[in-house]
Amino acid sequence: MSKLTQQFAAVLLATVGLAGSAHAGLIGVTDIRITKTAGSTVYIQLTEVQAFQSATGTNVALASNGGIAFAPNVWNATSPASNAIDALSADMNFPNMYHSLGTAADYLKITFAGATELSSVSLFGRSDCCSERDIFDVRFYGANDVLLHTEFGANATGPTHMVNFALPNTNVPEPASVALLGLGLMGLAAARRKRSAK
Repeated sequence: MSKLTQQFAAVLLATVGLAGSAHAGLIGVTDIRITKTAGSTVYIQLTEVQAFQSATGTNVALASNGGIAFAPNVWNATSPASNAIDALSADMNFPNMYHSLGTAADYLKITFAGATELSSVSLFGRSDCCSERDIFDVRFYGANDVLLHTEFGANATGPTHMVNFALPNTNVPEPASVALLGLGLMGLAAARRKRSAK
């Protein structure tokens, strides 16, 4: 193996290593907004929403960790938005949940204490009735209301009445991008060697 090839291999490995260790989730998330999936019933019913921070595993949606829940429409006073971030209990029945009024404008918004990196989200639906309603679209927003990512059709209609999904790592380059960067660095190294050999 030539010295130049060895240099390229070292640079490429270092680049991949740096990329892989940079982040493990969706960075800069300030809030999430949950709506009904198009074509499903209009009600939103959520007994708990959990949003896990990448570095610590902390549920940053939890009210005791600074999460704030808001919904423009509520079924009644016993099922407010705050029920969805008050810590998961064994009771996944009405009214121990956020239950929307049932209009097309319904949504649940959870704002975090600060911008954070999220690795995954868990949504818990309803166990006593109407679990066919528990299919959601989840949008993730950053500073200045910038949409970062959307998870369509998160389905909590199964026997556990919950769904968990991982979030994309938005700060790791595609493998092709890493390879191009490595080739560029190799070219620079070759040009430098050529100049110094003159």
